[in-house]
Amino acid sequence: MDVVGAVVGIVFLFFAAAGCGSSGGGYVGGGATTNLADGRACTPTQAGSAACTGMSCLSLKTNKQGKAGICTTLCDNAACPNNEVCEMLPGVGSLCAETCKGDNDCHDGFVCVPDGAGNQICFVTM
Repeated sequence: MDVVGAVVGIVFLFFAAAGCGSSGGGYVGGGATTNLADGRACTPTQAGSAACTGMSCLSLKTNKQGKAGICTTLCDNAACPNNEVCEMLPGVGSLCAETCKGDNDCHDGFVCVPDGAGNQICFVTM
């Protein structure tokens, strides 16, 4: 996938985000998992969001990596943790995204993609 295609995919996925933690069941993964850092896979539910350190699991549309959600932190009024950048997402808000130089820098099967603003972030592709 070329850079423009990756950026378009990211923008589409961010705009298509259903929310950051609706109601419902718990984190899928063989039991309760907590303290998941930004950039880790999560289940986009209230319990899944609670499992994330930043208390937010961004719901993702169908993607090549098969991920349902990614842990993130809201950054409207706060700085992102080290190795993360604040991404402005119209209709969603400002969320921290883990930066990367290659796929090996990403966790849980996420991939390193350009964000359209000169950064590389761990996310998914369509």
